[in-house]
Amino acid sequence: MESTRIQNLFRVFGKLVRLDELGDVYASGIKAHAVASEQQHAAADDAADAYGELTLFVAPLVRTVVPVAQALDRIGMIAKSAADNFIRVVGPELGQPSNTAPATILNALKTAMQASSQTVYPSGKFFLYFRDTYGVSLPMNDPPTISDNWITTTIV
Repeated sequence: MESTRIQNLFRVFGKLVRLDELGDVYASGIKAHAVASEQQHAAADDAADAYGELTLFVAPLVRTVVPVAQALDRIGMIAKSAADNFIRVVGPELGQPSNTAPATILNALKTAMQASSQTVYPSGKFFLYFRDTYGVSLPMNDPPTISDNWITTTIV
């Protein structure tokens, strides 16, 4: 596999890693904001109709926000599933059948990276993601040829 193709793979992986990051951030933020909204309402004890506000404002807010936060909690799992599928799609380019375990395909990618002198930053986001998620330690160097800056929403 050529170095340009390897770099393009990591540009796509960067989007998936970023999606995983965003899900956690936004889910946590929404949960914190929902709790703060409820606590702020509870702290405002001067309501003329506290029960009305509770049933017409707080309860509907929570019922609406909870499914959104739960969906965002699943973004990491969705991003991981997409990464598994993407890895399997490129498996044949690395001499691996598409039904091979992602870690096996990633080890073949690691070999291709070594052959074309492609590296990630030591203990950087790419390195940690693939090590922690798949148990594969990618080739490292400082400076790397594959930048953690590719973990972004921006097209690189």
